[in-house]
Amino acid sequence: MGNCEKRDARLSIVIPNLLTWDGQRPVLGGLERHARALIRLAVELGYRVDVHQNASFDWERVVDGVPVYGYGLARLSPHVALQAIHRATDRILYASLLFQPTRLKPGSVVVSHGVWWEDPQGEDLRPFEMLELCRDVLNQAALVVSVDYNFLNVMRAAYPRLAHKIEVIPNFVDLHLFSPPPTRPAAPVTILYPRRLDTGPRGLDLFLGAAARVVQRHQEVTLLLAVDRNNPAYNQQLDGLLASFPARDRVAVRTFDFEEMPQAYRAAHITVIPSRYSEGTSFSCLEAMACESAVIATDVGGLTNLILDGYNGLLVPPRADSLAVAMERLVTDAGLRRRLARAARATAGAFSLEKWRQRWARVLETYYPLEGRRAAGEYWASFVTAESYRWEPLDEAVYRALRRYLPEPSLAKVLEVGSGTGKVSARLALDGAAVTLVDCSPAALAESRRHFQALGLDCPPEAFVLGSALQLPFPDGSFDLVWSSGLIEHFVQAEQRMVLGEMARVLRPGGTLVVMAPSARCLLYRLGKAYAEKAGLWPRDLYEEPVDSLARVFEELGLEAVEEFHTAFPTVAMFLDYFPDLGVFRDFVLAWYRDLPPGEQALFPGYLLVSVARK
Repeated sequence: MGNCEKRDARLSIVIPNLLTWDGQRPVLGGLERHARALIRLAVELGYRVDVHQNASFDWERVVDGVPVYGYGLARLSPHVALQAIHRATDRILYASLLFQPTRLKPGSVVVSHGVWWEDPQGEDLRPFEMLELCRDVLNQAALVVSVDYNFLNVMRAAYPRLAHKIEVIPNFVDLHLFSPPPTRPAAPVTILYPRRLDTGPRGLDLFLGAAARVVQRHQEVTLLLAVDRNNPAYNQQLDGLLASFPARDRVAVRTFDFEEMPQAYRAAHITVIPSRYSEGTSFSCLEAMACESAVIATDVGGLTNLILDGYNGLLVPPRADSLAVAMERLVTDAGLRRRLARAARATAGAFSLEKWRQRWARVLETYYPLEGRRAAGEYWASFVTAESYRWEPLDEAVYRALRRYLPEPSLAKVLEVGSGTGKVSARLALDGAAVTLVDCSPAALAESRRHFQALGLDCPPEAFVLGSALQLPFPDGSFDLVWSSGLIEHFVQAEQRMVLGEMARVLRPGGTLVVMAPSARCLLYRLGKAYAEKAGLWPRDLYEEPVDSLARVFEELGLEAVEEFHTAFPTVAMFLDYFPDLGVFRDFVLAWYRDLPPGEQALFPGYLLVSVARK
C-alpha cells in the first residue's frame, strides 16, 4: 500500500490561519474547515500532527490535542515566517496554495482551494502574477490537490505539461449530519443566505439586491441570513444594506454554531450561493444540497462542478437581476423546487465525507508514509512462495466459514480483498464460484495466478487485480460475496472503516460481507504476540491489532450485522511457539481442546473472529 519507505510519523500542516493572529479564536471559513477535517483524519491514521500559522507574536496553543504554533515573524513578512517554519519541521503539507512565491519542502503536497484571482474589480496584471505563482508551485510540489476542476482546467490551459501533478478531491458533506427534514411547510417560503458577511467574493449585496425585488412582490417570502457576526466591519456593511431594505420584518439574521447549521438548511425552501469570484466546491452549497434545499448558485469556480442547471439546481451569472429571476421562478413553482431538491440530495452522495476521507487517506499514505507501516501486504508478500500453497488447518477453517454463506458457489461472484496467496479463493473457484482477487502486491498476484493455472482454472487478467483496499477499483454492487481474512487488523481504526466501507460499496444489495481477523478475545494469541513483541521476535514493520467486534461499524455503514463467531482455535499453537520450551504445553493444549465436546469448545475463542454482515 503506497510508498513503503520508512519515515517518521510527524506531519506538519502549514496554514495561513487556523486560529486568529492572537491565537484566541478559531477562524471560520471553508479553507479552515477543510484543514480541520484533514488534521482529524491524519491524527486518526496515526500521524503526530502539528500546525504552523501566521501570528502577531510567537505563541503555542493546543486544539483538540494538536499543537498549534503561531509565528510572530509573519507581522513583518509571511515569507520570513515560512522560512522559520521550514527550519522547525521536516515533512510539511501546505493546507493552502500560498499567495506569494516561495520555496517548498521537497516531496510536499499542496492544497488549492480553487481559482481566487478572477475578481472583476481587480488589477489587470494580477491574474498573470497568480498564474506564474501557480506554475512555480506545480514545478516544486510532489502533488497539488485541488478542491475543484476549475483550477485543474485553468492550469491545463496555461501549463499543459504540469497538469498531471494535480489531483482533484472535491470538498465534502457529512450526509448523516446534513439530512432532509421530514416535511417543509408550504408557506412561508424561506430563502437562505448561508455565507460570510462579505460584499466582495461572497456576494452578500447581490443576494440582498435580488431578494429586495422578490420580497416586495411575494408576501409569502421570508429571508434567513445564517452569518458570522464576529467581524465589526462586515456587521457595519450588513446594517447599512438592511437599513433601507423593504419588508425588514421578514428578514431574520442569525448566527448558528456548526452543529446547528442543519437546522438552517432544513428550514430553507431555497438556498442562494451568490459568489462573485474565488469559489471552490462550496461547503455551503453541498450542505444545502444534502438537506434537500433547492439551490440557486452563480456560475463561478467550483460551483459549476456541483450544480447542473435545471437538474439539481439553478445556475446563473453573478448579477442581482439574474438571481432575482431565479428566486422568483422557484418561489412560484413548488414542484420545480421539490424536483431540484431531490436531485440535489442524490448528487450530494457523490461528495460524502467518507469518500473524501478515503481519497485523502490514500494521498497521505502515498506521500507521507508512516514509520513501520510497510504494511502487511508487502510483509506477507515476501512469504508467498510455492511452499505457501500447502493446505493448512487455518485455510480449512476460513474455507468452511465462507461456505456457510455460499450454498451454491456456481451462482456467486466472489471478491477476496487482500488476497495474499489466494489459495482459499482457488478452492472456491474449484467449487464453481466466479472469483476475483485484489491485492496491493504484484508478486502475490503473480503467484496466485500461477497457482490457479496449476489447478486448471481459468485465469483471465481481470480476475487478478492490483489495487488498494482503501479504494477498490470496482463499480458499486459488483459482487455477491466480499470477504477478507488477515487484512483488517493491519489498519488503524479510521482506515478499517474506510476498507469496510469500500467492501460494502462493491457488494450488491442482498449480498454478504465476511471479515475474518485475529480475535481480541483469544488469550493464547494475545499472550504469544505480546511475548514476541517484548522479545523482539515480532516483525518490526508489521502493524497488527486484534479485533473485538465489527458489528457496530457494520451498522454505521448501513449493513445488517448477521453474526459473529470464532474459529481456528488450533492455529493459536503457532503463537505459543514464540515461548521457549513450551512444546509439551502446546501439544497438551491442542489435544485437550480436541477432546472437548463442541459446546465446551465454543467457550474458548479461537484465533479468528468471523464477522458477517448483509447489505
